[in-house]
Amino acid sequence: MAMVASADEPQTFTLSGNVYDAEGAIAGSTSIKVDSSASIWSDAEGNYVFEGISPGRHTVRAYFMNNGHEVVYRNMIFQSDMQLDWHAGLNWITAEFADADGQALSNGSSNSTVELIEEQDIRSPVDGVVEFDLLPIGSYYTLKAMSNGEESESQYLHFNMQANVPNHFNFQEGENSAYGFLTHLGGQPLVGTKVSNGVTECVTNDDGFFLLQHLPVGSNQTLTFTKNNQPTIPDYNFTMTYGEVWINLSSNVELLLPGPAYFSNSEQTISIEPHLIEWVAGNFTNSYHLYLDDDLLYTGVNTYYEFTPESQGSYDFKLVSFNINGSTASPDLLLLIVLGNEVSEDLWSVGMSWDYQVAYTPTSDNGVHNVSITALEKETLLDAFGAEQTVFKTRHKDEYALAGEKSYRWYDTTNLLPIQTYWRDAPLESSYFMEGQLGWNFSSSEASNPTNLFSDYEECDLHFNRTNVIGVPGHPNGYDDTMNRVTQSLAEITTPAGTFQTTHYSILDLNDNVVSWELWYNETVRNFVKKIDRLPGSHSEQVVYELTSFDVPTTPQFITETAEISTTDYTVEWAEFQGASSYVLSATDGSVVYDGSETSFEFVDQSDGDYVYTLVARMPNGFQTEATELELNVFQIAIPPVAILSSTMAVEGEAVTLSWAANDKAAWYAVSVENAQGETNEVYNGTSSSCVLDDLDPGRNRIRVQVGLENGKVSDASDSVFVTVEEELEPDGVTFPSIVFIISLIGVFIWMMSSTIKD
Repeated sequence: MAMVASADEPQTFTLSGNVYDAEGAIAGSTSIKVDSSASIWSDAEGNYVFEGISPGRHTVRAYFMNNGHEVVYRNMIFQSDMQLDWHAGLNWITAEFADADGQALSNGSSNSTVELIEEQDIRSPVDGVVEFDLLPIGSYYTLKAMSNGEESESQYLHFNMQANVPNHFNFQEGENSAYGFLTHLGGQPLVGTKVSNGVTECVTNDDGFFLLQHLPVGSNQTLTFTKNNQPTIPDYNFTMTYGEVWINLSSNVELLLPGPAYFSNSEQTISIEPHLIEWVAGNFTNSYHLYLDDDLLYTGVNTYYEFTPESQGSYDFKLVSFNINGSTASPDLLLLIVLGNEVSEDLWSVGMSWDYQVAYTPTSDNGVHNVSITALEKETLLDAFGAEQTVFKTRHKDEYALAGEKSYRWYDTTNLLPIQTYWRDAPLESSYFMEGQLGWNFSSSEASNPTNLFSDYEECDLHFNRTNVIGVPGHPNGYDDTMNRVTQSLAEITTPAGTFQTTHYSILDLNDNVVSWELWYNETVRNFVKKIDRLPGSHSEQVVYELTSFDVPTTPQFITETAEISTTDYTVEWAEFQGASSYVLSATDGSVVYDGSETSFEFVDQSDGDYVYTLVARMPNGFQTEATELELNVFQIAIPPVAILSSTMAVEGEAVTLSWAANDKAAWYAVSVENAQGETNEVYNGTSSSCVLDDLDPGRNRIRVQVGLENGKVSDASDSVFVTVEEELEPDGVTFPSIVFIISLIGVFIWMMSSTIKD
């Protein structure tokens, strides 16, 4: 609402609206600032109100503190109250027309227009300004302006949408813009080069782009290109014209680019907690960009970054080094495997790993290989029969794999058999690859209902199908389609990892009576401790896997971490333990606190003190795992109330209501008021969660609330709220001097009338 001004005060206006994140949901805490004034913050519903804005042009900024720390700036002219909604990642384009002397044209001529070329959107000025709404920051756009409707005098401007400055442009009669991209000899962007015509200058951005505005049409221009006071491109001469003026040039000077940086580790398994990523610098490097997939996480001079994962899964990082001449991408990637706490009935979970020694027939040139298989994440794929399968993506890492060589397998979560395979040679070796799609259809010979490998049977049928696409020139693809008989039996087997009690599965090809696969499964390992594959789909006749070690959790894990707890009500959580039917949570004295299938327990009204909890998982066969311990220190802190006023302005004698959220453990609340003279008084002490303030002193009153708990603890004073009280004035026109003056006038009027009658 426009604020009414007194004779000594100029009129001011209000800007209000909402703030939204990139997905259109209500944004977190966001500050709004006008020019250099103090910021105001949006509330929990995303609303904001900024008052006291003077008439005229202002730069307004939104800072999305909880949404990527993004900022958005725009140019605004205030002639009344205005409403504006902000969106993280989007900004406005505004433009105005000016005459040859630079004086603003209120609306240009009657046929003045600006066209946003990429959107095919043509607009005319409104109150002298053309505006295009909410476009993605970082994209390039082209404006075409005609101040008099003459196509031959069109002005063009190509630019990159910015976040930290307003995207506001002035089109002046008789002028135009020149722009383009500068590159190295090798085609990389020429970043940070100063482009100058001796009057105006700019610096190329990360794409090597430059923009020079307000160049007089018909003038002869000479552009110079320098970096660190050294020429990078020969001077460029041209005559300025209307229309598009692109100037794309390449340097003839070979500049020294930064050497690549290398991650300290290429693969790590971590839990859901902050993790320090480190790398080794290359030569001639000034700074780095760290990317998660294609999203920029960090830019700076440090050779480390603390990454906090939000969920379990696999995360791929890449690194780019920069110096004043350009950038170089690191040839290696970092894979972080984050272990999660999600509830699942799967045999596997993210982060589990198994190491095998692998022997090939014929024997490999390297002899026996050591291969590590790590579960990365869960996905959904179609198998060779077109059926949808839930699978675990795994990474196969061979000790003899070359840098850049990739090998993955996708195993279905029910049978732990491969549904898809992928291998690609190291880029420096060849472009060869191999990709397979497999299908395993189990069915009982005794019933029509399908079954799976781990079902209870003496024997069952298996239809196996596989297509191998072999990306080697001249090499044919592979195809298998077989009917098989599966049998199972109990067996003890010894591998380099130890001796295991297993279920042995034998898969016999009914076409040639050859056992194609033998598999030995152990419940503790949750995988096959030995595999013999006589149908590997490669150049080998046989491949044998024998377990050497494994990393599978053997005790349940607390999600709640050892910590100091400031409330008497809290929840202890733990991750699901694969295969467990129930859990037993015990207290310090050994008493059972909880026994059941849930993965959390809520404690209520705990006293201050140190607590040690133990957790065991109970398996269906009655076996209990070893115990895991959690230590918590409980020390309750009374949280100050949040005070809410019914009004922040009042006239002397007018009542204001103060309220706050009730605390169910409160014994009392106290309200104190500090007046404009600095005097503080307690104006309320009771059990209600509100009070009426009807005797506030004139001026600015500071109000705070405290809560006292039933256990004797007292909170700090709440954040202050303020009420400004204005002194009560006598009504206009009824003061004593006014009454005397009016009576005098009436007396004079009666005397004059009586004199007139006598005459």
